[in-house]
Amino acid sequence: MAHLRRELGMFVVLALMCAGIFLSNNQFFGPDNIGNLLRDSSMLGTFAVGMAFVIITGGIDLSVGSLVGLTGVLIAKFGSSDSNCYHWPMTVAIPLAVIIVLIIGLIQGLIITQLDLQPFIVTLAGLLIFRGLAQTICEGGNLSLSDTTLKPMANGGFVMVHNSALISWPLVIFIATLIVAGYALHLTVFGRYIYAIG
Repeated sequence: MAHLRRELGMFVVLALMCAGIFLSNNQFFGPDNIGNLLRDSSMLGTFAVGMAFVIITGGIDLSVGSLVGLTGVLIAKFGSSDSNCYHWPMTVAIPLAVIIVLIIGLIQGLIITQLDLQPFIVTLAGLLIFRGLAQTICEGGNLSLSDTTLKPMANGGFVMVHNSALISWPLVIFIATLIVAGYALHLTVFGRYIYAIG
């Protein structure tokens, strides 16, 4: 009951904040803003689903944000038309960047398990290293990506209102990820192992 009261109190505070913002800007609950909030939140939600597996097992990963940034930098480096980039098509740039980051994550995991080091220390070091690596790759500046392959995925969707998607593709990906993760955690042997480890 105490837990329920705490959650209810947080909900009331959130509702009051939303009401206050709406009074100062009546477009706060408009379809454009709701669509933007859902799209932006879905990205963080997708990361949170992955982090849930780590936290349930009693671990922690501080390097997630840096790895996400490094992934974006690698995609831009591989696919950008800038003179110091590789000009590869997105069908090559995206899978290659994802594979590289997956290998980095695997190496971190092996360091933690095989050398029996604390996840906090290893991933904190990773946070700093990968952030610095991303800055080094883009030479402390910006990489422009003229290829529009990712634009429909980022801005597209369905239930279009005022030329913007109320239900965006990132939101669909988040919901699909949530369903798959929920199934894996609660209805598979793998999920039982995850909870048993934690």
